[in-house]
Amino acid sequence: RSRDGRVSMSLVGCTAQRVSVAPFVGIAAQGGTLVVSGGTGGASIFRYNIRTGRLDDRPTIRNRDLGEVGHPGVTMISRDTAALCTDAGRSNRSGSSEFGVTIANINTGTRSVRDARFFRVPDTVGFNYAIQPANFPCDSSVYNDVAGGGNSYLYVANGQATVQDPRGNRSPTIVRAL
Repeated sequence: RSRDGRVSMSLVGCTAQRVSVAPFVGIAAQGGTLVVSGGTGGASIFRYNIRTGRLDDRPTIRNRDLGEVGHPGVTMISRDTAALCTDAGRSNRSGSSEFGVTIANINTGTRSVRDARFFRVPDTVGFNYAIQPANFPCDSSVYNDVAGGGNSYLYVANGQATVQDPRGNRSPTIVRAL
């Protein structure tokens, strides 16, 4: 705030590079890595200075197709690992799209991103309850239990809520009551 009480903002580290953002998109950052989930156009990854917040002018990875229909959201697990909400495009038994989360390992040095594993959300609601352009009914959050031994818990919801270890390959557990 200035002395007269007015708030001012200045742009720091903005980019003019076009990246995919349709039809739904999420943005997450941690430890110098910023991920734009890219919707159906592929994920884009930028580096940024953790002290100043200044974003690199060009993405390290731009509109990378990860082999699924699309990624409407993203949560960072660590600076090198992202959880991308995923429209897998496969039909479940009710005939709607299958949603879940893709764990992607990011290596900005080699400009690569690799999907390590996919966790399905059972009985997904698919596109029900989507409100364009601002809301998609698949969301995730990660809890890193630093004090409790370093375990990580990834919570994902698209109808059902699940919890899983994002670094492991076991099946997710359905959360019955929140």
